[in-house]
Amino acid sequence: MNEYFKTKKSNTKLLCRYAEPRDFEKLVQIVSWAFLGKPDVESWTTTKELITGIRLNVEQLEKYYAKSRDLDVLFVLEKVVENTDAANTDNNDNNNNVDGASIDNAAKWKPTGEIVGCIECDRQPTSMDIGELHMLAVDPAYQSDGIGSILMNVAERQMSEVWKVKKSILSIISCREEIFNWYSKSYGYQREGDDIPFEYPDLAPKGDQTLGLTFMCKYYNQDDLTQRQ
Repeated sequence: MNEYFKTKKSNTKLLCRYAEPRDFEKLVQIVSWAFLGKPDVESWTTTKELITGIRLNVEQLEKYYAKSRDLDVLFVLEKVVENTDAANTDNNDNNNNVDGASIDNAAKWKPTGEIVGCIECDRQPTSMDIGELHMLAVDPAYQSDGIGSILMNVAERQMSEVWKVKKSILSIISCREEIFNWYSKSYGYQREGDDIPFEYPDLAPKGDQTLGLTFMCKYYNQDDLTQRQ
């Protein structure tokens, strides 16, 4: 899967592809920055005032990578630059000025190795009609430029068109209203069930805070949504 995009503000060119082992250390760093903050860079939102610990490690990524792509897919966005060595390329992307527009003419672009974001889709063998979204993370230096939206659109296409799941589920820390509103207003996710205590092996609430997890879901088939209601 190779697809090229450009961002809505800075016009940064990006390649969306499957993650590879060579990306793992970079992904650990980006996920840490996205959740806990990046030095000297202002983030749109983080959990650094809420939790402490290690959000992700290489060993976890190796386990995800070992799964079948029918069960687990990790997408990355890699920055690309114009390939000045490419022959017979034309400048045909000037009209692609909508948010997260796809770019034609892949031969024109050369990967730089700089990963700016990621997202994971997975599902369980016992419930193949339900997908889960995890690990949406954008390098804080590239936030507020539509990269999160590109990743969400790619992930939702994987869910609805490739896997053809009935619904997708994600979880957020309950008190993060800005994240809840983003998923709800931008992508139609709704609260699902009751909150549960925040419990992760390598993460803990800061201080004496008591945190919970809120589950959100989106139905891709209107009949399924009607039955839920």
